[in-house]
Amino acid sequence: MQPDEITKYQAEMQKGIPKDGNTIGNKNLLNKWITEIKKKFNSDVNEQDYWVVRQSLIDNGAISTARGKGGAVYLLNPEFKKVEIVETKL
Repeated sequence: MQPDEITKYQAEMQKGIPKDGNTIGNKNLLNKWITEIKKKFNSDVNEQDYWVVRQSLIDNGAISTARGKGGAVYLLNPEFKKVEIVETKL
């Protein structure tokens, strides 16, 4: 896999990881990722490619591993929704 392919596939993998900081299992993410890459880029990627891209995201500090059957990952900088507090008069 070429470095430019890794870069574009990283973005697709990150899109499949919950933005709220929750984890996703490797099997689930693998299936989502392969489906999206094939659909978006018409590329024939496989499980070995998944592990290369996943490791590159770990090395770059974008994601980290978590426990789970088959392993899991999560975003290190999740986008939490801001909650607006509204005062009401009684």
